[in-house]
Amino acid sequence: MQPKLAEKIQKQTKKEFPDGIPSFGTDAIRFTFTALASFGRDIKFDLKRVEGYRNFCNKLWNASRFVLMNLDSKSINFDAELSSQDKWILSRLQQVKTEVEKHLADYRLDLMSQTLYEFVWHDYCDWYLEISKPLLENDKTKQGCEATLLKVLSETLVLLHPIIPFITEEIFEQSQKLQSNSTGKLISQPFPEPSKDLLNTEAEAEIDWLKEFILGIRKIRGEMNISPGKPLQCFIKSFNSKDKDYIENNKSIIFTLAKLDSIELIEANREEPESAIALVGEMKILIPLAGLIDKDAEIDRLNKEIDKLIKNIIKEKSISYEITILDSEDAKYEAFVVADYAIATSGTVALELSYFNIAYLVAYKFNYLSYAIIKSLAKAKFANLINIINDKENIPELIQSRCTVKNIGSVFSKIVNDNNYKESILAASKSAIGKLSTLSNPSELAAVEVIKIVGNGK
Repeated sequence: MQPKLAEKIQKQTKKEFPDGIPSFGTDAIRFTFTALASFGRDIKFDLKRVEGYRNFCNKLWNASRFVLMNLDSKSINFDAELSSQDKWILSRLQQVKTEVEKHLADYRLDLMSQTLYEFVWHDYCDWYLEISKPLLENDKTKQGCEATLLKVLSETLVLLHPIIPFITEEIFEQSQKLQSNSTGKLISQPFPEPSKDLLNTEAEAEIDWLKEFILGIRKIRGEMNISPGKPLQCFIKSFNSKDKDYIENNKSIIFTLAKLDSIELIEANREEPESAIALVGEMKILIPLAGLIDKDAEIDRLNKEIDKLIKNIIKEKSISYEITILDSEDAKYEAFVVADYAIATSGTVALELSYFNIAYLVAYKFNYLSYAIIKSLAKAKFANLINIINDKENIPELIQSRCTVKNIGSVFSKIVNDNNYKESILAASKSAIGKLSTLSNPSELAAVEVIKIVGNGK
């Protein structure tokens, strides 16, 4: 801080925090400074970040409560057989240890804290603790899950201890009661080393599949506004042998976390019910919608979403299309989609001139759209154009649009050669010219020129 700014900063701080800066705890402050310890000379200290790391400490504490509550006064068998879910979290822990060692060696405390944050919050708390609930209820997987819960918690506490020493020490001392052969303080524990024997790519692939499966169903619930607690029927189609094995291995977890009533595998040639679909690779997850949603309301919602996406594409792309489209195959395809959508909705939605501009650029500079498509679009646009010009009050809208007079006239002049449409174009042109013949301002005269071009000067 520059000394000359001290008084100004003091006043601003008192104004922003009239009751003083709120307390978030020592561990939260330490985690914040560790996360900000990059190689840059300046940091942006934000109390929202401190609050976020305070929430992390709370989450770690609640996770430890769950583990200790489920394991209290029980004998832990660390040699018990492990499920694929246990193998997954242990494999992830080994990767985290390796990353932490590398970041410490590189003096990147910020990356170390980020790695630990993501592992604890997402992998351990969000996924493994939830997965462990059905595992603890199954006698075959219970002992392995108990041992894994405690092992991962204990080693994670050691990894976190340099950053947040107070809360980790408290949790560690409480967890020691479950390990009769363990004594001492957390600060004296050796730093955990990664074990290559616990790395398991197969288990990681299986749990990645499981997470995609559950998230797919949750996404359907969110999009269809289906209650999170409502049991759903589920059909599986286009599955392979590995998908089938994964479903069988994780059935209890899927039922619990995805809140399903049933899962049925159906063959490819069997007709599927009307369903919402989520994909996991090539496999289809089908959730029948009968009785779950209002079909008309859902169609209306999707149409509104399509309109919103198209408008965003226009807003982001139309101004710079003349430059970007030269080198972008994706831009050409996107323009095709936009133009095709504009034609399909021309009967119910007033087409914006920017739709036409994009279609024109693609069709006549790159021959990407068929002549029939651009002709149909131009016909629809011409009808809308005449309506704008016939209404004197709205003439400036034509000029203010992104579509230039030259582009409109160029395409319309080609269409007048279509005998089936020629007479209606000429009649509309003469009508509009007649109405505008007395106008004098630049915008109105430009509109007249458009009609003259369209009517071939007639």
